[in-house]
Amino acid sequence: MVSQCRHPTLRALPDQNLTSSRATGLLAGAPPTGAPWRPPAGNPGDPQFWRPVDSAYEQVLQEERARYPWLLLQTMATGVPRRALYSALGARAGWRVLDAGTGFAPVAVEMAGAFGCQVVGVDYDRDQLERAAATTHALRAVGWLQTHSAGSATNAATVSFAAALVGGLPFGEGTFDAVVARFLLQHVADPSGAIAELVRVTKPGGVVCIIDVDDGLCLSHPGPPEAVRRLEDAYQQAQQERGGDRMIGRKVPEMLDAAGVAVGHVLVLPQAAYGRTSPTDWSQRLLHLRLSTFAEEIVERGLLDEATVNEALRQLATEEMPATTVVDMHLAVIGHRRP
Repeated sequence: MVSQCRHPTLRALPDQNLTSSRATGLLAGAPPTGAPWRPPAGNPGDPQFWRPVDSAYEQVLQEERARYPWLLLQTMATGVPRRALYSALGARAGWRVLDAGTGFAPVAVEMAGAFGCQVVGVDYDRDQLERAAATTHALRAVGWLQTHSAGSATNAATVSFAAALVGGLPFGEGTFDAVVARFLLQHVADPSGAIAELVRVTKPGGVVCIIDVDDGLCLSHPGPPEAVRRLEDAYQQAQQERGGDRMIGRKVPEMLDAAGVAVGHVLVLPQAAYGRTSPTDWSQRLLHLRLSTFAEEIVERGLLDEATVNEALRQLATEEMPATTVVDMHLAVIGHRRP
């Protein structure tokens, strides 16, 4: 597990106007066929069922095709809790699903490939969308993601992508049967406005699912070395100064209720571990990559001096972290848009 919160011991785990006129997406579904969607062989409850997806991400990482390798590592690390939610959503073949803040598109490809949904992944970063499209093609190539255009297939599966910001989605009222947003609202300056837009494009009675962090539910003891701890604190403060909120999880149910969603489930997705990590562990590598990405911004904002930043990054790159107990929890809120 890899913590979204504060420490690398866990091993398991970036909006207002449309930026693209091509709302149909950067990648459409496969050419129309008369064949109905068929799921991959196996049981979604078996980790081996998802192995082709994990292998595709590993290949992208090894080929260094990821612009944000830490984000890809995080995508890979959060596979177990992400996949456990699909049954709670009641996903069905033919559903139209919006994956808001799609990133490397795990929700899009998994809901399309495993459940036959017609998924649109939205992200503001076109470069990121190109990488999501490449991963989708890779899964088609190995026969796991067999999507069919909606033409003549009753239960059709499609994956497409669109460049847009969550505050101005290029879709009409009530377009989707389900809307999913993972680790998105923590980065949004106006989360209530974003939620209102997500609810707008959901059909009456449709599913709305928000998964996000709440650092108030995380703990670690005894914690990382002082320099690493200070750099993690500065990273979180920089996100807050950009308008983000790492305590957003607890606020989501109230915001959904106010936006017209009948909240049905508030689920805690816990991860816990005790032990040491080293620079060769991909969990520590993830933390090093993530903090390195934002190191220059942290110094420019005056949150930490360059020497402390460099020392923290050096420790993560070269030293074993002390044995630590870490508990990390995300919140998943699931509801239905009121009629």
